[in-house]
Amino acid sequence: MKLIKIGLYYQFPAVNLYKSAVLMELGDVLNSRRLYTELPDRLKYTSLGDRIDKSLKLLQEGARVIVRDRRGLILGTLDKNRTFQFYRREYRDYLQPIVIHELINSTMKRSIRLSIDIELSRAARNSLSSNSGSIVLVNPETGEILAAVSDHKTKKKMGKHSSPAFEQMLEPASISKLITTTAAFRDKLDPEKEIAGKKCRGSRRYNGKILWCPTALEELDGFDEALAVSCNTSFADLGVKLGWDKMLAELRLFGFDSQVSNPFSLGKIIIPNGDNRSLADLSIGLENTIISPVHGALIATVFANEGYWMYPRLIHSSDGY
Repeated sequence: MKLIKIGLYYQFPAVNLYKSAVLMELGDVLNSRRLYTELPDRLKYTSLGDRIDKSLKLLQEGARVIVRDRRGLILGTLDKNRTFQFYRREYRDYLQPIVIHELINSTMKRSIRLSIDIELSRAARNSLSSNSGSIVLVNPETGEILAAVSDHKTKKKMGKHSSPAFEQMLEPASISKLITTTAAFRDKLDPEKEIAGKKCRGSRRYNGKILWCPTALEELDGFDEALAVSCNTSFADLGVKLGWDKMLAELRLFGFDSQVSNPFSLGKIIIPNGDNRSLADLSIGLENTIISPVHGALIATVFANEGYWMYPRLIHSSDGY
C-alpha cells in the first residue's frame, strides 16, 4: 500500500525508481542504470534515488564491492584486486586495520554491510577526548561489534597498522572479580555470606607477600559494597577458597586461552599454577592474566545476555549494491 501511494504521488514514474532499486539489489546494474537515467529529476533527488546514484557512480569508478555500515552508510569500496578505498577520510578513525583485513578476505561479491555503526563509533571516539584507550561496543544479543575505536596516541604507540581495540593486551583487573563471583556461584558458594562482615584493612599477606587494596574499611556490608569499593582482598580470598582448578575452569568458560583467531584475540592465562599469592592475583585480574578490549566487551555481554556467550561478529549481512 505504501508503494502504491508513493507511486500515485509521483504519477507512476516512481514505479521505475523502485524497479531500478530492485534491479540494483539483484545485481542487474545495466538495466538499473537504464531505468535510473530515464527518471525525472524529482525522483532522482529522493533518498532512494540518491542511493542508487551513488552506487552507480562507485561502480562506474571501478568498485566491485560496496561496503556500508549497519545503517546503510557507505564506508568504502573494494576494487577488482580487493583493495579497500575509504569513501571519506574521517572513517579511518572508526575502522581499524583488522576490520579492513576482514573485508578484504570476505567472500561476499557485491555489497557488505558491517556490524559497525559509524554514529556510535563517532560518539565513542569523541568520548575518549584526550584520554588514552579503546572503546568497544557489542550487541549482547547477537555478538555484533557496533564500535571499536582507539585514541591516536595508543595507535601511534602500537604502530601505524595496529588495531588496539582488538590487539592491545592488558591486565583485566576488576573485570576478573565478576568471573571469580560466577565461579563461586557455580561452586554453590554465596559471595554475600563469604564477604559480609569481613574487615578490609587495605592490605593482606598471602604466602608472606602483601596484596594491597584501593581502600580500607573496618567492616564490609557484603558483596555489593566489596564490588563498589573494589576490595581486592575480598575477591582474592574467594578465589583462594575456590582453588586453582575451579578458577582456571571459570576463566576458560569466559574465553581465556581460547583458540579463536584474529580479529578476535582473546585473553591469556599467563601463570596457571603457583602459591596462594599467585591465585589471589589471578582472582582479581592482576599479573597472571591479560585481555584485549574486545574480549572485555564480550565478557560484559555475558552479564547482559542472561549468561550466554555470543561469538563476535564484524559483518552484519550481504545485500545488493
